[in-house]
Amino acid sequence: MKKVAITILKSFASGFGVSALLICAAVGTVLADSSISKTFELGETQAQPDLTFGGTSPVVSTKPGQIAILVNVINVGSSSTNESKGNILVDGALTEAFAIPGLAASSSPPTSASQKTFNFTIPAGPGLHTVEIRLDVNNQNRESDEGNNTASRSVTVPASLTVITPQRFGSGKVVGKLPDGTTVMTCAIQPPATCTEPVPPNSTVTLIATPAPDHTFVGWQSGTGSAATCTGTGPCRFVLTANSQISAAFDPPSILTLRASGPGKATFNLATGTLHTVESGFTSATGFLPNSHVSITAIPASGSSFAGWTVVSGSPAGAMCNLNATPCSFIIDKRIFVDAKFSTTPPPASPVTITVIKSGSGTGTVTNNAGMNCGAECSSSVNAGATITLKALPSSNSTFNNWSNGTGSAAVCNNSTSGICSFTLSQNSTITATFVAR
Repeated sequence: MKKVAITILKSFASGFGVSALLICAAVGTVLADSSISKTFELGETQAQPDLTFGGTSPVVSTKPGQIAILVNVINVGSSSTNESKGNILVDGALTEAFAIPGLAASSSPPTSASQKTFNFTIPAGPGLHTVEIRLDVNNQNRESDEGNNTASRSVTVPASLTVITPQRFGSGKVVGKLPDGTTVMTCAIQPPATCTEPVPPNSTVTLIATPAPDHTFVGWQSGTGSAATCTGTGPCRFVLTANSQISAAFDPPSILTLRASGPGKATFNLATGTLHTVESGFTSATGFLPNSHVSITAIPASGSSFAGWTVVSGSPAGAMCNLNATPCSFIIDKRIFVDAKFSTTPPPASPVTITVIKSGSGTGTVTNNAGMNCGAECSSSVNAGATITLKALPSSNSTFNNWSNGTGSAAVCNNSTSGICSFTLSQNSTITATFVAR
Protein backbone atom coordinates (compact mmCIF):
# COMPACT_ATOMS: atom_id res chain seq x y z
CA MET A 1 0.00 0.00 0.00
CA LYS A 2 1.49 3.37 -1.00
CA LYS A 3 0.29 6.50 0.81
CA VAL A 4 0.75 10.11 -0.18
CA ALA A 5 -0.03 13.09 1.99
CA ILE A 6 -0.92 16.74 1.72
CA THR A 7 -0.22 18.72 4.91
CA ILE A 8 -1.84 22.11 5.37
CA LEU A 9 -0.54 24.20 8.33
CA LYS A 10 -2.76 27.23 8.82
CA SER A 11 -1.70 29.63 11.58
CA PHE A 12 -3.32 32.85 12.62
CA ALA A 13 -1.99 36.16 13.91
CA SER A 14 -3.63 35.51 17.30
CA GLY A 15 -1.29 32.55 17.82
CA PHE A 16 -3.43 29.49 17.00
CA GLY A 17 -3.47 27.39 13.87
CA VAL A 18 -5.05 24.46 12.01
CA SER A 19 -3.21 21.56 10.41
CA ALA A 20 -4.98 19.49 7.73
CA LEU A 21 -3.64 16.14 6.55
CA LEU A 22 -4.91 14.73 3.23
CA ILE A 23 -4.16 11.05 2.63
CA CYS A 24 -5.01 9.36 -0.67
CA ALA A 25 -4.61 5.61 -0.23
CA ALA A 26 -2.98 4.22 -3.33
CA VAL A 27 -2.17 0.85 -4.88
CA GLY A 28 -0.93 -0.21 -8.27
CA THR A 29 1.72 1.12 -10.60
CA VAL A 30 3.16 4.59 -9.98
CA LEU A 31 2.91 6.37 -13.30
CA ALA A 32 5.35 9.18 -12.47
CA ASP A 33 7.49 10.30 -9.56
CA SER A 34 7.73 14.06 -9.03
CA SER A 35 7.79 15.84 -5.66
CA ILE A 36 6.04 19.15 -5.16
CA SER A 37 6.48 21.45 -2.14
CA LYS A 38 5.27 24.93 -1.30
CA THR A 39 6.41 27.02 1.66
CA PHE A 40 4.72 30.19 2.98
CA GLU A 41 5.79 32.46 5.88
CA LEU A 42 3.63 33.25 8.93
CA GLY A 43 3.49 37.04 9.03
CA GLU A 44 6.56 39.22 9.62
CA THR A 45 8.25 37.58 12.58
CA GLN A 46 7.48 33.85 12.35
CA ALA A 47 9.38 31.57 9.97
CA GLN A 48 7.10 28.47 10.13
CA PRO A 49 5.64 26.97 6.89
CA ASP A 50 2.04 28.02 6.37
CA LEU A 51 1.40 25.36 3.68
CA THR A 52 3.59 22.42 2.81
CA PHE A 53 2.62 20.04 0.01
CA GLY A 54 4.90 17.13 -0.69
CA GLY A 55 4.73 13.66 -2.17
CA THR A 56 4.61 11.74 -5.41
CA SER A 57 2.38 12.84 -8.27
CA PRO A 58 0.52 11.39 -10.00
CA VAL A 59 -0.38 8.06 -8.37
CA VAL A 60 -2.92 5.28 -8.98
CA SER A 61 -5.95 5.68 -6.73
CA THR A 62 -7.31 2.97 -4.47
CA LYS A 63 -10.17 1.60 -6.56
CA PRO A 64 -11.55 1.91 -10.08
CA GLY A 65 -14.34 4.39 -10.34
CA GLN A 66 -13.50 6.46 -7.27
CA ILE A 67 -11.00 8.59 -5.40
CA ALA A 68 -10.71 8.00 -1.65
CA ILE A 69 -9.78 11.08 0.39
CA LEU A 70 -9.03 11.46 4.10
CA VAL A 71 -8.77 14.98 5.55
CA ASN A 72 -7.58 15.34 9.14
CA VAL A 73 -7.90 18.89 10.54
CA ILE A 74 -5.85 19.61 13.69
CA ASN A 75 -5.67 22.83 15.72
CA VAL A 76 -2.00 23.46 16.47
CA GLY A 77 -2.58 26.84 18.09
CA SER A 78 -2.99 27.87 21.69
CA SER A 79 -6.55 29.14 21.23
CA SER A 80 -9.73 27.56 19.84
CA THR A 81 -10.76 28.05 16.23
CA ASN A 82 -14.06 29.21 14.75
CA GLU A 83 -16.42 27.02 12.73
CA SER A 84 -15.62 27.21 9.02
CA LYS A 85 -16.28 25.52 5.68
CA GLY A 86 -14.16 23.32 3.45
CA ASN A 87 -14.50 22.30 -0.19
CA ILE A 88 -13.14 19.49 -2.37
CA LEU A 89 -12.90 20.02 -6.10
CA VAL A 90 -12.13 17.38 -8.73
CA ASP A 91 -10.96 18.70 -12.08
CA GLY A 92 -12.12 22.16 -11.04
CA ALA A 93 -15.69 21.12 -10.19
CA LEU A 94 -17.01 21.23 -6.62
CA THR A 95 -17.74 17.67 -5.49
CA GLU A 96 -17.86 17.97 -1.68
CA ALA A 97 -18.62 20.77 0.77
CA PHE A 98 -18.04 20.08 4.44
CA ALA A 99 -18.32 21.91 7.73
CA ILE A 100 -15.24 22.21 9.95
CA PRO A 101 -16.29 22.59 13.59
CA GLY A 102 -14.59 24.90 16.03
CA LEU A 103 -11.63 23.07 17.51
CA ALA A 104 -10.18 23.31 20.99
CA ALA A 105 -6.66 24.62 21.56
CA SER A 106 -3.75 22.42 20.68
CA SER A 107 -2.89 19.49 22.92
CA SER A 108 -0.21 16.82 22.83
CA PRO A 109 -1.20 14.32 21.74
CA PRO A 110 -4.21 15.82 19.88
CA THR A 111 -7.59 14.89 21.29
CA SER A 112 -10.99 14.57 19.63
CA ALA A 113 -11.68 18.13 20.75
CA SER A 114 -8.69 19.57 18.89
CA GLN A 115 -8.96 17.61 15.64
CA LYS A 116 -11.60 16.43 13.13
CA THR A 117 -11.25 13.71 10.51
CA PHE A 118 -13.27 13.58 7.27
CA ASN A 119 -13.50 10.68 4.81
CA PHE A 120 -14.76 11.17 1.27
CA THR A 121 -15.28 8.86 -1.69
CA ILE A 122 -15.53 10.79 -4.94
CA PRO A 123 -16.85 9.01 -8.08
CA ALA A 124 -14.41 9.41 -10.97
CA GLY A 125 -13.89 7.74 -14.32
CA PRO A 126 -10.60 6.20 -15.45
CA GLY A 127 -7.76 8.63 -16.12
CA LEU A 128 -5.82 11.51 -14.60
CA HIS A 129 -7.68 13.86 -12.24
CA THR A 130 -6.71 16.90 -10.16
CA VAL A 131 -7.96 16.93 -6.56
CA GLU A 132 -8.05 20.29 -4.79
CA ILE A 133 -8.67 20.84 -1.04
CA ARG A 134 -9.79 24.25 0.21
CA LEU A 135 -10.10 25.12 3.91
CA ASP A 136 -11.87 28.07 5.56
CA VAL A 137 -13.56 29.03 2.28
CA ASN A 138 -15.93 31.33 4.17
CA ASN A 139 -12.99 33.10 5.90
CA GLN A 140 -14.03 32.57 9.51
CA ASN A 141 -10.46 32.52 10.88
CA ARG A 142 -7.87 35.34 10.52
CA GLU A 143 -4.80 33.90 8.79
CA SER A 144 -1.30 35.19 8.29
CA ASP A 145 -1.69 34.58 4.53
CA GLU A 146 -5.27 34.31 3.29
CA GLY A 147 -4.04 32.89 0.00
CA ASN A 148 -2.62 29.74 1.55
CA ASN A 149 -5.82 27.78 2.05
CA THR A 150 -5.56 25.44 -0.95
CA ALA A 151 -3.62 22.27 -1.74
CA SER A 152 -3.93 20.11 -4.86
CA ARG A 153 -2.75 16.74 -6.05
CA SER A 154 -2.93 14.72 -9.29
CA VAL A 155 -4.43 11.24 -9.04
CA THR A 156 -4.82 8.59 -11.73
CA VAL A 157 -7.94 6.46 -11.39
CA PRO A 158 -7.46 2.96 -12.87
CA ALA A 159 -9.92 1.33 -15.23
CA SER A 160 -11.86 -1.70 -14.02
CA LEU A 161 -11.42 -4.91 -16.03
CA THR A 162 -13.83 -7.71 -15.09
CA VAL A 163 -13.89 -11.28 -16.40
CA ILE A 164 -16.94 -13.39 -15.58
CA THR A 165 -17.97 -16.88 -16.60
CA PRO A 166 -21.54 -18.10 -17.12
CA GLN A 167 -23.03 -21.13 -15.37
CA ARG A 168 -21.59 -23.76 -17.75
CA PHE A 169 -19.51 -25.71 -15.16
CA GLY A 170 -16.37 -25.58 -17.28
CA SER A 171 -13.09 -24.53 -15.69
CA GLY A 172 -10.06 -22.66 -16.93
CA LYS A 173 -7.83 -19.64 -16.45
CA VAL A 174 -7.77 -16.14 -17.92
CA VAL A 175 -4.55 -14.11 -17.83
CA GLY A 176 -4.26 -10.43 -18.81
CA LYS A 177 -0.90 -9.02 -19.88
CA LEU A 178 0.53 -5.68 -20.97
CA PRO A 179 2.82 -5.42 -24.02
CA ASP A 180 5.93 -5.50 -21.81
CA GLY A 181 4.83 -8.84 -20.33
CA THR A 182 3.52 -7.42 -17.05
CA THR A 183 0.62 -9.52 -15.74
CA VAL A 184 -2.29 -7.32 -14.67
CA MET A 185 -4.88 -10.07 -14.16
CA THR A 186 -4.88 -13.77 -13.32
CA CYS A 187 -8.31 -15.36 -12.94
CA ALA A 188 -8.62 -19.02 -12.01
CA ILE A 189 -12.19 -19.77 -13.06
CA GLN A 190 -14.48 -22.35 -11.45
CA PRO A 191 -17.95 -21.18 -12.54
CA PRO A 192 -19.78 -19.20 -11.57
CA ALA A 193 -16.92 -16.77 -11.00
CA THR A 194 -16.16 -13.06 -11.24
CA CYS A 195 -12.67 -11.59 -11.34
CA THR A 196 -12.08 -7.82 -11.28
CA GLU A 197 -8.75 -6.01 -11.36
CA PRO A 198 -7.71 -2.33 -11.59
CA VAL A 199 -5.60 -1.61 -14.67
CA PRO A 200 -3.88 1.67 -15.64
CA PRO A 201 -6.13 3.45 -18.17
CA ASN A 202 -5.17 3.47 -21.84
CA SER A 203 -3.16 0.26 -21.36
CA THR A 204 -3.07 -2.26 -24.18
CA VAL A 205 -4.31 -5.49 -22.62
CA THR A 206 -4.22 -9.00 -24.07
CA LEU A 207 -6.51 -11.60 -22.48
CA ILE A 208 -5.60 -15.27 -22.95
CA ALA A 209 -7.98 -18.07 -21.94
CA THR A 210 -6.70 -21.57 -21.13
CA PRO A 211 -9.21 -24.38 -20.38
CA ALA A 212 -8.62 -26.93 -17.64
CA PRO A 213 -7.67 -30.49 -18.76
CA ASP A 214 -10.54 -32.16 -20.69
CA HIS A 215 -12.49 -28.89 -20.64
CA THR A 216 -13.19 -26.63 -23.64
CA PHE A 217 -12.95 -22.87 -24.04
CA VAL A 218 -16.17 -21.94 -25.84
CA GLY A 219 -15.21 -18.32 -26.49
CA TRP A 220 -15.46 -14.68 -25.43
CA GLN A 221 -19.01 -13.44 -24.95
CA SER A 222 -21.01 -10.30 -24.06
CA GLY A 223 -18.10 -7.86 -23.98
CA THR A 224 -18.76 -4.28 -22.83
CA GLY A 225 -16.68 -1.12 -22.91
CA SER A 226 -13.26 -1.60 -24.48
CA ALA A 227 -13.73 -5.40 -24.45
CA ALA A 228 -16.79 -5.24 -26.72
CA THR A 229 -14.65 -6.28 -29.70
CA CYS A 230 -13.68 -9.63 -28.13
CA THR A 231 -15.04 -12.63 -30.05
CA GLY A 232 -13.91 -16.14 -30.93
CA THR A 233 -11.54 -18.31 -28.93
CA GLY A 234 -8.17 -16.70 -29.58
CA PRO A 235 -6.34 -14.07 -27.49
CA CYS A 236 -8.33 -10.83 -27.13
CA ARG A 237 -6.36 -7.58 -27.45
CA PHE A 238 -7.75 -4.08 -26.81
CA VAL A 239 -6.85 -0.64 -25.42
CA LEU A 240 -8.53 -0.19 -22.03
CA THR A 241 -10.09 3.28 -22.13
CA ALA A 242 -13.20 2.58 -20.02
CA ASN A 243 -14.43 0.21 -17.35
CA SER A 244 -14.95 -3.04 -19.23
CA GLN A 245 -16.34 -6.55 -18.79
CA ILE A 246 -16.11 -9.79 -20.76
CA SER A 247 -17.44 -13.32 -20.27
CA ALA A 248 -15.11 -16.29 -20.72
CA ALA A 249 -17.19 -19.41 -21.32
CA PHE A 250 -15.73 -22.86 -20.60
CA ASP A 251 -17.53 -26.19 -21.09
CA PRO A 252 -16.90 -29.25 -18.91
CA PRO A 253 -16.45 -32.76 -20.37
CA SER A 254 -20.10 -33.64 -19.54
CA ILE A 255 -22.57 -31.77 -21.76
CA LEU A 256 -26.28 -32.49 -22.21
CA THR A 257 -27.64 -31.33 -25.56
CA LEU A 258 -31.43 -31.57 -25.60
CA ARG A 259 -33.69 -30.94 -28.60
CA ALA A 260 -37.48 -30.83 -28.80
CA SER A 261 -38.76 -32.04 -32.19
CA GLY A 262 -42.43 -31.67 -32.99
CA PRO A 263 -45.34 -30.16 -31.03
CA GLY A 264 -44.04 -30.30 -27.45
CA LYS A 265 -41.26 -29.23 -25.09
CA ALA A 266 -38.67 -30.86 -22.85
CA THR A 267 -37.51 -29.77 -19.40
CA PHE A 268 -34.72 -30.59 -16.96
CA ASN A 269 -33.29 -29.12 -13.77
CA LEU A 270 -29.98 -27.31 -13.89
CA ALA A 271 -27.43 -28.12 -11.20
CA THR A 272 -28.58 -24.94 -9.44
CA GLY A 273 -32.09 -26.40 -9.16
CA THR A 274 -33.56 -24.02 -11.74
CA LEU A 275 -36.00 -25.62 -14.19
CA HIS A 276 -34.77 -25.21 -17.77
CA THR A 277 -37.21 -25.54 -20.68
CA VAL A 278 -36.40 -26.38 -24.31
CA GLU A 279 -39.26 -25.25 -26.53
CA SER A 280 -40.39 -26.98 -29.71
CA GLY A 281 -37.90 -26.59 -32.54
CA PHE A 282 -35.04 -25.49 -30.27
CA THR A 283 -31.84 -27.13 -29.03
CA SER A 284 -30.07 -26.35 -25.75
CA ALA A 285 -26.60 -27.44 -24.60
CA THR A 286 -25.85 -27.35 -20.85
CA GLY A 287 -22.80 -28.40 -18.89
CA PHE A 288 -22.92 -30.58 -15.79
CA LEU A 289 -20.33 -31.73 -13.34
CA PRO A 290 -19.16 -35.25 -14.23
CA ASN A 291 -21.34 -38.09 -12.88
CA SER A 292 -24.31 -35.79 -12.32
CA HIS A 293 -27.81 -37.25 -12.11
CA VAL A 294 -29.98 -35.81 -14.90
CA SER A 295 -33.74 -36.12 -15.27
CA ILE A 296 -35.44 -34.97 -18.48
CA THR A 297 -39.20 -34.67 -18.94
CA ALA A 298 -41.23 -34.56 -22.16
CA ILE A 299 -44.38 -32.42 -22.24
CA PRO A 300 -46.49 -32.82 -25.39
CA ALA A 301 -48.54 -29.88 -26.64
CA SER A 302 -52.31 -30.06 -26.80
CA GLY A 303 -53.33 -32.43 -29.58
CA SER A 304 -49.96 -34.18 -29.69
CA SER A 305 -48.31 -37.13 -27.98
CA PHE A 306 -44.78 -38.02 -26.85
CA ALA A 307 -43.18 -40.36 -29.39
CA GLY A 308 -40.04 -41.19 -27.37
CA TRP A 309 -36.41 -40.17 -26.78
CA THR A 310 -33.74 -40.64 -29.43
CA VAL A 311 -30.05 -40.64 -28.47
CA VAL A 312 -28.55 -38.73 -31.40
CA SER A 313 -24.95 -39.07 -30.24
CA GLY A 314 -22.96 -40.01 -27.16
CA SER A 315 -24.19 -42.19 -24.34
CA PRO A 316 -24.92 -41.91 -20.62
CA ALA A 317 -22.76 -43.35 -17.87
CA GLY A 318 -24.37 -46.75 -17.53
CA ALA A 319 -27.84 -47.64 -18.74
CA MET A 320 -30.14 -45.18 -20.49
CA CYS A 321 -33.73 -45.02 -19.32
CA ASN A 322 -36.58 -46.59 -21.26
CA LEU A 323 -36.70 -44.50 -24.41
CA ASN A 324 -40.46 -43.96 -24.03
CA ALA A 325 -40.34 -43.09 -20.33
CA THR A 326 -40.96 -39.57 -19.10
CA PRO A 327 -39.35 -38.39 -16.97
CA CYS A 328 -36.16 -40.10 -18.12
CA SER A 329 -33.24 -40.26 -15.65
CA PHE A 330 -29.61 -41.18 -16.22
CA ILE A 331 -26.04 -40.36 -15.15
CA ILE A 332 -24.00 -38.05 -17.41
CA ASP A 333 -20.19 -38.22 -17.49
CA LYS A 334 -19.50 -37.00 -21.03
CA ARG A 335 -21.31 -35.47 -23.99
CA ILE A 336 -24.73 -36.81 -24.92
CA PHE A 337 -27.30 -35.47 -27.42
CA VAL A 338 -30.92 -36.49 -26.80
CA ASP A 339 -33.90 -35.65 -29.02
CA ALA A 340 -37.44 -35.52 -27.58
CA LYS A 341 -39.82 -36.45 -30.38
CA PHE A 342 -43.48 -35.50 -30.46
CA SER A 343 -46.17 -36.40 -33.00
CA THR A 344 -49.58 -34.96 -33.75
CA THR A 345 -52.40 -37.11 -32.40
CA PRO A 346 -55.25 -37.40 -34.94
CA PRO A 347 -58.60 -36.22 -33.54
CA PRO A 348 -61.01 -39.00 -32.53
CA ALA A 349 -63.35 -39.96 -35.36
CA SER A 350 -66.94 -38.79 -34.92
CA PRO A 351 -69.79 -41.23 -35.73
CA VAL A 352 -72.10 -40.55 -38.67
CA THR A 353 -75.33 -42.34 -39.62
CA ILE A 354 -76.72 -43.81 -42.83
CA THR A 355 -80.52 -44.21 -42.84
CA VAL A 356 -82.34 -46.36 -45.44
CA ILE A 357 -86.10 -46.06 -46.17
CA LYS A 358 -87.85 -48.74 -48.20
CA SER A 359 -90.78 -47.89 -50.51
CA GLY A 360 -92.80 -49.30 -53.46
CA SER A 361 -95.28 -52.15 -54.03
CA GLY A 362 -92.68 -54.86 -53.62
CA THR A 363 -90.71 -56.15 -50.68
CA GLY A 364 -87.05 -56.81 -49.93
CA THR A 365 -84.20 -56.05 -47.52
CA VAL A 366 -81.24 -53.70 -47.55
CA THR A 367 -77.88 -54.56 -45.97
CA ASN A 368 -74.51 -52.84 -45.66
CA ASN A 369 -70.99 -53.77 -44.65
CA ALA A 370 -71.52 -52.16 -41.22
CA GLY A 371 -73.96 -54.88 -40.14
CA MET A 372 -77.19 -53.24 -41.17
CA ASN A 373 -80.12 -55.51 -42.22
CA CYS A 374 -83.21 -53.44 -42.83
CA GLY A 375 -86.88 -54.02 -42.49
CA ALA A 376 -89.18 -51.09 -43.37
CA GLU A 377 -86.64 -48.49 -42.13
CA CYS A 378 -83.24 -48.84 -40.55
CA SER A 379 -79.98 -47.05 -39.86
CA SER A 380 -76.41 -47.79 -38.82
CA SER A 381 -73.54 -45.64 -37.51
CA VAL A 382 -69.88 -45.72 -38.50
CA ASN A 383 -66.88 -43.40 -38.05
CA ALA A 384 -66.76 -40.51 -40.47
CA GLY A 385 -64.69 -41.43 -43.51
CA ALA A 386 -65.71 -45.08 -43.60
CA THR A 387 -66.71 -46.67 -46.92
CA ILE A 388 -70.29 -47.90 -46.97
CA THR A 389 -71.64 -50.45 -49.48
CA LEU A 390 -75.45 -50.74 -49.65
CA LYS A 391 -77.04 -53.90 -51.14
CA ALA A 392 -80.74 -54.08 -52.11
CA LEU A 393 -82.05 -57.70 -51.97
CA PRO A 394 -85.64 -58.05 -53.40
CA SER A 395 -88.00 -60.82 -52.30
CA SER A 396 -88.83 -63.63 -54.75
CA ASN A 397 -92.01 -61.89 -55.85
CA SER A 398 -90.42 -58.46 -56.26
CA THR A 399 -87.72 -56.63 -58.16
CA PHE A 400 -85.43 -53.76 -57.10
CA ASN A 401 -86.39 -50.58 -58.95
CA ASN A 402 -83.86 -47.86 -57.93
CA TRP A 403 -82.22 -45.68 -55.25
CA SER A 404 -83.76 -42.23 -54.79
CA ASN A 405 -84.05 -39.19 -52.53
CA GLY A 406 -80.45 -39.63 -51.39
CA THR A 407 -79.02 -36.87 -49.17
CA GLY A 408 -75.53 -36.12 -47.91
CA SER A 409 -72.96 -38.70 -48.93
CA ALA A 410 -75.67 -41.06 -50.27
CA ALA A 411 -76.76 -38.59 -52.97
CA VAL A 412 -74.32 -40.27 -55.37
CA CYS A 413 -76.70 -43.28 -55.48
CA ASN A 414 -79.76 -41.33 -56.70
CA ASN A 415 -81.49 -42.88 -59.74
CA SER A 416 -79.15 -45.84 -59.80
CA THR A 417 -80.95 -49.09 -60.69
CA SER A 418 -78.05 -51.23 -59.54
CA GLY A 419 -78.76 -53.12 -56.37
CA ILE A 420 -75.30 -52.22 -55.04
CA CYS A 421 -74.06 -48.66 -54.30
CA SER A 422 -70.79 -47.68 -52.50
CA PHE A 423 -69.69 -44.28 -51.15
CA THR A 424 -67.60 -42.65 -48.38
CA LEU A 425 -69.85 -41.67 -45.50
CA SER A 426 -68.63 -38.27 -44.20
CA GLN A 427 -71.93 -36.91 -42.86
CA ASN A 428 -75.36 -38.08 -41.76
CA SER A 429 -77.14 -39.30 -44.89
CA THR A 430 -80.44 -40.93 -46.04
CA ILE A 431 -81.46 -42.93 -49.10
CA THR A 432 -84.71 -44.58 -50.33
CA ALA A 433 -84.71 -48.12 -51.81
CA THR A 434 -87.78 -48.82 -54.03
CA PHE A 435 -89.01 -52.41 -54.65
CA VAL A 436 -91.79 -53.27 -57.17
CA ALA A 437 -94.06 -56.34 -57.02
CA ARG A 438 -93.94 -58.72 -60.00
